[in-house]
Amino acid sequence: PGQVLALPVFEGPGVITHMWFTSHAGWVGELNALVLRIYWDGATEPGVEVPLADFFAVGQGRPASVESIPVQVSPTGSLSCCWRMPFARSARIEIVNDNPDRSTGLYWQVDWVAVERLPENTPRFHARYRQEYPARAGRDYRVADLEGTGDYIGTVLSVTLAQDGWFGEGDDFFYIDGEQVPSLQGTGSEDYVGLAWGIQQA
Repeated sequence: PGQVLALPVFEGPGVITHMWFTSHAGWVGELNALVLRIYWDGATEPGVEVPLADFFAVGQGRPASVESIPVQVSPTGSLSCCWRMPFARSARIEIVNDNPDRSTGLYWQVDWVAVERLPENTPRFHARYRQEYPARAGRDYRVADLEGTGDYIGTVLSVTLAQDGWFGEGDDFFYIDGEQVPSLQGTGSEDYVGLAWGIQQA
């Protein structure tokens, strides 16, 4: 409990091309007790700081099937991603066990390639975790507040329903470059994640 596992530091320039993890914590639905942190180029603040399950698009710490181009998760808890993550000087990866009472096994593999140089202004991969419990009724929930240049890849949305009813009619809004009226507006949470008429097994 509380231990930090530091993987060997990768010396750049290079690109992480694949990461694979699995843990005994998945058997008891506690993958979210393990936190993934990635530090780029000697930074003191992590560019990635997300519970392990959520980074791989699985909510509430319980393994579930995910099949996509960048991320795959098996029902038994094999977590794999192929996001390309460039770094100029170094990449440092840590896994933190935030469970105060339980130790767990962790297995991992990280593949990366060395390159001669990165193109100027190559962006770094960033991911953050946010939560609100309980959520405030009738108020928009801010998923991200981003500054600078870059590409927004998307959001993993997980909801724990604490009452009867349907939570999913909250529309998504994208306010770009200081807009007062969003230039992008969706039609509901289930539509944003690629479903319709509720949440189904996908």
